Amino acid sequence: MNRHVIRKEGPTLRLRPRALLTLGAIVLVAAALMGLRHQSREIASAPVVETPPAQKAVQTAPSIPPPLELSLARAVERDGRMFVSASDGRQVVLTLDPRLQKKAEWFLRSYKVPFGAVVAIEPRTGRVLAYAEHSELDPSGAEYSISKPYKAASLFKIVTAEAVISEKKIHIDETFCYHGGRRRLNSRLLADDPSRDRRCLTFEQAMGHSTNVVFARLALKNLTPSVLSAHARSFLFDKPIPFELPVEQSKATIPWDPEEMAVTAAGFGDVRVTPLHAAVLAASVANGGVLMKPTIVDEVRGPDGARLSGSGAELLGRATTTEVSDLLSLMMYTTTTEGTARKAFRKKRGTLDFKRGIPVAGKTGSLAENEPYYREYTWYTGFAPVDDPRIAVAALVINQKFWKTKGSYAAREIFEEYFRKNR
Repeated sequence: MNRHVIRKEGPTLRLRPRALLTLGAIVLVAAALMGLRHQSREIASAPVVETPPAQKAVQTAPSIPPPLELSLARAVERDGRMFVSASDGRQVVLTLDPRLQKKAEWFLRSYKVPFGAVVAIEPRTGRVLAYAEHSELDPSGAEYSISKPYKAASLFKIVTAEAVISEKKIHIDETFCYHGGRRRLNSRLLADDPSRDRRCLTFEQAMGHSTNVVFARLALKNLTPSVLSAHARSFLFDKPIPFELPVEQSKATIPWDPEEMAVTAAGFGDVRVTPLHAAVLAASVANGGVLMKPTIVDEVRGPDGARLSGSGAELLGRATTTEVSDLLSLMMYTTTTEGTARKAFRKKRGTLDFKRGIPVAGKTGSLAENEPYYREYTWYTGFAPVDDPRIAVAALVINQKFWKTKGSYAAREIFEEYFRKNR
């Protein structure tokens, strides 16, 4: 057997062939490891370059158009529609009915009202058909504007009546007797006094005649401040109303003192409502208690006329039940037949019969303030026809010492114009 001899200085080491092969393998492995270590150091010192995966799709953020800045002062009529041009060239098609819009603007302007506003809405869809304002007192709109809330006065009786009916199931034919309270309310008038309570009305008639004492007593006996506040919120008081134009939030400050709460329930408290909200309030009663989002934008078109987006009916919530809203409709009907708006809606004042042919339900409100100067708010909000509501109208006219007109007459003009074509 051949032997392999490795000579070194010093003693001679003789290895067998198998041992020699093992040693060679170790040497080769060690060399390989040192090479890998050297290679790894070179890779670590080199800059890292990321390459995208093959055939990876490039994604871009969707193009979002800027918010619309609408100004009805720039609205124009074309082919029976009303348009507003945006600064970026987009064309906004409005829901406004040109006839109703012109009628509302003409009425307020011709009477030279210190301030007036008119809003008309389709109850089932929330489409705004008229949105007009005019002010001889404040043309700049700094103090008076359709976007601001104003003293609601007796419009708030709608909320009070809904709360009393819903909470205590009081029937609208129930009779209540009272005395005084035509202009003011006090603790003495809030207490039953059989010796003096000689004027009697049903709950329905009390709504039509806007009888303050009846509503205050009903609230005092049947409601609490927290309950009345909850019903007010169900009608969107103290809540923002989504709308394409700027509009402030209506508010209903309900005092925690029971007697003060009762006075507020009758329309004498710190309750403020915008003309838009007043129209939504009537529209919700007309729509079986269902609140629809008001909208004034029908669709948006690009500079080339292509349709970019459109609006549809959008539900906001339910203010009350269908059964209660039907009762409120009957109560509000007495406003125009025998109540506080009977003069505005009597037949001889126009070509349409609003008592028999086209029955109108509504609620008026009036309240005077002396500070910082005298002014009186006159409200009307209502809908027609009572049995099949197609339009809801809210009108506010603020007068000074010498009256120009009233909210009920402004609303009458809009109903007249609408049903002249849409009988």
